[in-house]
Formats: sequence, C-alpha cells, structure tokens
Amino acid sequence: MELLATLELGLGSTHGHYLPQKGHGQCSFEGGGSLDHEATQPRSRGAVVIDKRTPLEKNMALAFNAPLLDTRLAEGAVSSIADDILPGGSMVADAVAGERGNAYGALVRGARAGAVNLGSVGLRAYVAFWRDNGARIGMVRGGVVVWDTD
Repeated sequence: MELLATLELGLGSTHGHYLPQKGHGQCSFEGGGSLDHEATQPRSRGAVVIDKRTPLEKNMALAFNAPLLDTRLAEGAVSSIADDILPGGSMVADAVAGERGNAYGALVRGARAGAVNLGSVGLRAYVAFWRDNGARIGMVRGGVVVWDTD
C-alpha cells in the first residue's frame, strides 16, 4: 500500500506527498477531501500534517519561496534545478521562459531572477521550513490528526 509522507492543507485544497517507492519518481496527490476525511484513509496512517493556511494568508509569497519536498532525498540533502534553468542551461527551459502568458515560463523567469525557489529538500527540512513560518504541524494517528500543540 502506498503511504503518504505528508498531508497538507493549503488555501485551495488538501494534498500530500507519498513516501518513496522503488521504481517510482516523486508522487503526490491533490484535490482530496476534507482533512477529517483524508485522515481516515489508510494511505494517511502516520503522515505528517502541515496546515499552511495561516502562513499563506499572511504571506502568499511563501507559496513560491518555500522549498519543494522530495521524499527521496536524504535528510540534509538539497536538490536544485538552478543550473538547468539558467539561460543556456536547458533548451526546454529557455523555450518555456520565452513564452509570455505561460505559467511555467513565469516560474522559470522567477527562478532565474531569484524570486522563486525551485530547490527541493527532505521531509524534516520541509516540515521545519513550514513550522518556522507559522504552520501548524501534526501527525495522523488512529485516523485522526493529533496536533503538536494537543
């Protein structure tokens, strides 16, 4: 059974990232039900819960400046595609960045300007970033979320 590493609440949806599985890339899901519903799902057992709503309401830039989560990374490791998106680093990135009105182009241009973070970190660093920025952190236990403050 695929298990979630995280179950996350943002401003638009409940989503999560799966624990790594041999032979698979980074997998996630989006558009799940309510947090209460998702916590009862077998895939959520033991997942870290990150409620990002308050920090995002205060500072929407966190959505673009936060590190990305890669559950395959060893703790302390950082993966960056910065070299690939520098001008001339990737023909695809150059083409996408050149298209105005393209959301992916905007991300590449933002990353090239240093305004968007496209680096990935492991689970512990990802949780620490959100905790440090005011997110509530908990864990799914017995089909319910137990918050760190409970």
